Amino acid sequence: MPSLQERRKALQKILQSKEFAKSELSKRLLEYLVDAADRDPPPKETTIAIDVFGRQEDYDPSTDAYVRSVIYKLRRKLERYYQHEGKNDRLRIIIPKGQYHVEFRRNRTEQRSNQLLTQIRRWKKASFALAVLAFLILLFHFVRPLLRSSPTHELAGGPVWNTLFDSPKPVLVVVGDVFMFLEYRNALDSWRLVADPYVIDDRDFARYKKRFPGEEVYHTSFSMLPLSTVETMSAIIPFLHDNSKPFSVKLASRVQWNDINNFSIIYLGGTSGLHLLRHLTTLTHFRFRPVNRYFIIDAKRDTVLRLSYKDPGTMSEVYRDEYAYVAKIPGPENNVVYLFFGMDYNSRVSSVRKMLDGSFLQELRGLAEERFGQFPRYFEVLWKVGGYKEAAYKHEIIYF
Repeated sequence: MPSLQERRKALQKILQSKEFAKSELSKRLLEYLVDAADRDPPPKETTIAIDVFGRQEDYDPSTDAYVRSVIYKLRRKLERYYQHEGKNDRLRIIIPKGQYHVEFRRNRTEQRSNQLLTQIRRWKKASFALAVLAFLILLFHFVRPLLRSSPTHELAGGPVWNTLFDSPKPVLVVVGDVFMFLEYRNALDSWRLVADPYVIDDRDFARYKKRFPGEEVYHTSFSMLPLSTVETMSAIIPFLHDNSKPFSVKLASRVQWNDINNFSIIYLGGTSGLHLLRHLTTLTHFRFRPVNRYFIIDAKRDTVLRLSYKDPGTMSEVYRDEYAYVAKIPGPENNVVYLFFGMDYNSRVSSVRKMLDGSFLQELRGLAEERFGQFPRYFEVLWKVGGYKEAAYKHEIIYF
């Protein structure tokens, strides 16, 4: 069945047409039938008489054919509408003969587009299944040996991670996936999946559609998972497993408030993949704006540290400075939230690996004791990551 948004759009076009301009009764009935399309079972003749036309509870369809006559007139008006004004409509609202409910049918052009969408969905599902299989193979051949040989118990008891492991709550590893939508290109007569840096969630997509009403864009359940995600997961998952911490994994776009309440959270990814978790950044000094502009706001010193990063391209061989950011903040229900951000591949991988690096944590510990006398329970840290492509070799702490 078409989405609710598609159905409402098709209905509004009919209600505003010349064919229905002077027929308030037909408008009211059609709107009722469209709203009732999801009901199971569909509305009966008696229900329509009472709900739409205000008839009494004792309405008897065997002696009163009023509803049938209005349904017949509505069906005829729809047929005339699609013969003229609505002949090019992508989605049609049909009332089958002898029935009291509506059906939604796409015209031939829309059917071809729908077939293409179906092919895209199948391809995406197959690609996702292959990606999952590849990741499981990676876990089996690469992570399993790490679990046996990596002594991480000391890190788990240290001031960075002890809150997580002391808590009875299980861990939810949230993977930052990038919002995508479908766009139809008339010039090419084809569909494409689009990732727009200014469109990172449903709210942004609604604004985008309102801003460009002439574009054929549609919401999709697909999202993009950055390559750096496998690297960050292959670092954090063995750490949790080695210390017997129960955990599960979820895409950020699927996270709900109950998850934030019931789990301790570890977020891995970029700012564009936060989705609901973006609200938690208000508990930090970190802010971001599309595209690739970042801020650290220090209220006590009345200063703002402005950062920017321009992606030189995946294949670029130029030296680049990125920024990795980690925050450990209190959760809403006696849990803890870790936010691991990176601007690109190197910084996203570094944000996790460095927080599992004993020498780096020792450097942080010394910095904390120098400034605060002890290592704080919650903190934020930002460091510059220098390197080429997928090889980082320079790390400089610039904010703690």
